[in-house]
Amino acid sequence: MFSMTLQRQVEEGEEVMSKVKVLVVDDEMDVRSLMVIVLEGAGFKVSEMESGAGIMEKVAQLQPDVIVLDITMPAVNGLVALEQLKKDPATAGIPVLIASAQGRKSTMLEAKRLGATDFMVKPWVDGELEWRVQECLNRAREQTA
Repeated sequence: MFSMTLQRQVEEGEEVMSKVKVLVVDDEMDVRSLMVIVLEGAGFKVSEMESGAGIMEKVAQLQPDVIVLDITMPAVNGLVALEQLKKDPATAGIPVLIASAQGRKSTMLEAKRLGATDFMVKPWVDGELEWRVQECLNRAREQTA
C-alpha cells in the first residue's frame, strides 16, 4: 500500500527524489544501513550519522530536506537532538521523522510536542519508511505554501 502510493506520487511528478537529501541518524548500524538502502532504492540522496552528537554541525554541512531520527542513542538521544534542531531558526523548518522502537504513546506525544513531523515505530512495514519521508516533505511544503 505505501509503495503504491509513493510510486503514484513519483509518477505524478510530486517530488523529484534524486534531489531530496535525507539524513538518517541511528546508532544501530544494521538498522541505519537498511534505512539507507531502502531510501536510496527509492531515489533519495542519503547521508548518515550514528548519534545525535554533532547533529547541528552535520545538518549545517549537508542541509538535508528531511531527517530520520532514532530516539535511543548514546551521547545525545534523538529527543535532545530534535529539541536542538527545532530551537534553531536555521533548522527549525526541516521536517523530522522519528523512527523508534519506543512505540509508547507518551514517547510519541513528547516527540510531537518537541516538533517531530511524524513518528514511525520500528520495525516498519514494507514501503512505510519511504512513504513517511515523502509525507514529511509534503507537510513541510504545505506549511510554507
